[in-house]
Amino acid sequence: MFLLSPSPVSCLLLQAKLYFEKALKLEPDNVKTLTSYAIALIELGKFEESCKFFEKSFKVRR
Repeated sequence: MFLLSPSPVSCLLLQAKLYFEKALKLEPDNVKTLTSYAIALIELGKFEESCKFFEKSFKVRR
């Protein structure tokens, strides 16, 4: 029997997600971090959540 385990890429994305969350606590209006976090969320299949961070990054740029 084979057990399903997360791929190495998925593990790295989950780790990156945690680091982005920490970074956004320190600098909540950092456009690069907001955008990168949104992209990581897309890769994790969290599309609706990623939209919130893309929208926030666009608002901050203005």
